[in-house]
Amino acid sequence: VAFFLLLSISSFIDAAPDADEIKVLPGYGVPPSPQWSGFLDAGKGTKLHYWMAAAEGDDWTTKPVVLWLNGGPGSSSLLGMLQEQGPLLFGKAIDENHEVGDSSAADNEPKKLLFKNPYAWT
Repeated sequence: VAFFLLLSISSFIDAAPDADEIKVLPGYGVPPSPQWSGFLDAGKGTKLHYWMAAAEGDDWTTKPVVLWLNGGPGSSSLLGMLQEQGPLLFGKAIDENHEVGDSSAADNEPKKLLFKNPYAWT
């Protein structure tokens, strides 16, 4: 199964559906690298959700792909992507000194929910 997923993902890079491209993320704006989100057909009516974040920088198509799966009962791999190694962090701000701060803003400013992750694997 893992081999099939890796094979599917490697062929996906060259055939990412335009409709799945993430052009703007609510609460953030334009993603820091090309990203796609959608569903893969796993057969028998089963769909698997994916969110692919390409490597940052020039010519991301030549960079290796890492498939990260974590989670378990009651948890999703998105939690790991948005709180650990992904290109964005959910709900916490990290300043230029790599210190985590509160994501709250002044009352007259919108509160940001997504922040660039300086420790991202992308």
